[in-house]
Amino acid sequence: MKCRPPSNRNPKPPEIDTCVPFLFDQIRSIRPRMVGTLGNFSTRVLLNTREGITKLRGRVHEAGGLRIVPMYHPAAALHNGALRGEIVKDFDLLGALAAGAGERGHP
Repeated sequence: MKCRPPSNRNPKPPEIDTCVPFLFDQIRSIRPRMVGTLGNFSTRVLLNTREGITKLRGRVHEAGGLRIVPMYHPAAALHNGALRGEIVKDFDLLGALAAGAGERGHP
């Protein structure tokens, strides 16, 4: 999403559909080697899945020629402080991949 919907509610399907073409255009323009998705919505769009972030995070996925690293959204730690350690692990995995140290599927 390019912006959070009013009252911090979850985005509705038409709102997601409006933003997706811009996301794909940015990915085509930037041509990243990997993308860290923050939360359910971006993860589901880029992996074309209905699976939730809790089951998908912690490992690297391949989609559309990209390495996708599903991550809890950092705001999740504001609502559930117990997730802070998992969020740190997510960013550590992304950092290891960016540094060239991570292997596919290795957290």
